Amino acid sequence: MDDDFYIFGAGTYGKLLFLVAERRGFRNITFLDNDKQKQGKDIYHGALCMSPYDVSDECKNNRVLIAIKNRNAVKEISRQLTELGFKDFIEYDETTIYDLWKSLEDKEAIQLSWELSSMRGRPLNLENPTTFNEKIQWLKLYDRNPLHTTLVDKYAVKTWVAKCIGDEHIIPTLGVWEKFDDIDFDELPDKFVLKCTHDTGSIMFCTGKKRFDYVAAQEKLTKCLGRNYFWVSREWPYRDVPPRIIAEPYMVDESGDELKDYKIQVFGEEPKFIQVDFGRFSKHERNLYTLDWEYIPASILYPTAPEHIIDKPDCLEEMIYLAKKLSKGMIYDRVDFYIINSKVYFGEITFHHGSGHEIIKPLEFENKMSEWLHLPFEK
Repeated sequence: MDDDFYIFGAGTYGKLLFLVAERRGFRNITFLDNDKQKQGKDIYHGALCMSPYDVSDECKNNRVLIAIKNRNAVKEISRQLTELGFKDFIEYDETTIYDLWKSLEDKEAIQLSWELSSMRGRPLNLENPTTFNEKIQWLKLYDRNPLHTTLVDKYAVKTWVAKCIGDEHIIPTLGVWEKFDDIDFDELPDKFVLKCTHDTGSIMFCTGKKRFDYVAAQEKLTKCLGRNYFWVSREWPYRDVPPRIIAEPYMVDESGDELKDYKIQVFGEEPKFIQVDFGRFSKHERNLYTLDWEYIPASILYPTAPEHIIDKPDCLEEMIYLAKKLSKGMIYDRVDFYIINSKVYFGEITFHHGSGHEIIKPLEFENKMSEWLHLPFEK
């Protein structure tokens, strides 16, 4: 495998293709990009970027992998390269990159995701994981608790949680559908939330039907229904969750304009600290607190705001108790709650915080999180 070839697109998709090619034995790879800021620079693993206009005629017979998320942009680049005399293209857009992820073995996909994430520069050790994020990768690969599939299903989990801690902690379900077109919006209140049951991040807020963008909602949710989150994240619990859309009431807390997320980090059934996410759809910030509600000067991905005073919830002890009860038998999990009118509502359970890719600072706090997380072979 010593043929020269090019990758057009020096973003995440292009870097993924580079890593796959590198693992397959290819070495003579050059990036192409129209962005002059990238041209002439070392883009990835020593591979340089150049303008497609600077490629010599004798090299235009070499294959070009076009790696851009938007399908129309891929087609436009194909036209550009054809006009410049290039002859051999393979096109990679959002759909074909998803198919590429599906073709990879779990271990290789996890290793590639690690390399592409903020963890790059620190080799992933799956045989003897030592950091918190490495241990999360190990759990993704080897923890196969069948209950987890129910618990990450945003619809099915409600029945399980209600039996465990009571249905008074469950946010009501307004409807569940397999397709966006099945939703009867006339039956929904003026304000509501739509989200998929089988993934993370696919959420649409309606703060008023007259100004709700139904077209954008249909496009986003339909696309998400066609994707299995497992193939990209390799978070095993999501693999067999049926894709559906669920509707819930639109709710806010005492702020009147948002819903703070109280995420309790639980290690071996023992809650250790609480992260509070706020401003998630404006300026996302995250403060960390001890179980006694003392501010922790540390950060996990998002910036902290120590000047932003979040009062100790009156129901703090109840939240911690509920998190511990829901975490029975778990190696590690994070239990999310909302507080509305002093009442605790269950949000979700996750077993792989940030998919094991979020930067934790300072190192001392990262080490502490790693010490708390005991994998089965460490006990």
